Amino acid sequence: MKTAALKKLRKYKFLFTIALPVVVLAVANPKMRALTNWVPNSGTNSSGFTAYAAGFFGTNNQFAGLETQALFWSATESDANSANSAQLYNGVDEVFDYAVDKNAGMSYRCVKD
Repeated sequence: MKTAALKKLRKYKFLFTIALPVVVLAVANPKMRALTNWVPNSGTNSSGFTAYAAGFFGTNNQFAGLETQALFWSATESDANSANSAQLYNGVDEVFDYAVDKNAGMSYRCVKD
């Protein structure tokens, strides 16, 4: 695995245990998606992570992304007002990490350290 990808992955302890066996971060998304709930296509869930496309609650007080996106909080803060996240999108094979305003609402996953 490329060093840059490993460094990126290590920022998220909850994803580290799940995505590392997937071997390449760029193909982690389909392997982390649930077999159902994704429109138009579901993932393989071969990692066992079972990410459902629950969408998110934005800072504009609107829900979005149901059936097309799965966004998860990270324990890592970006700054006083935002925290890092892991984001999976339908039709895209990568897992993206973005800083998100702490007033937004996203899913979280507890993973034994």
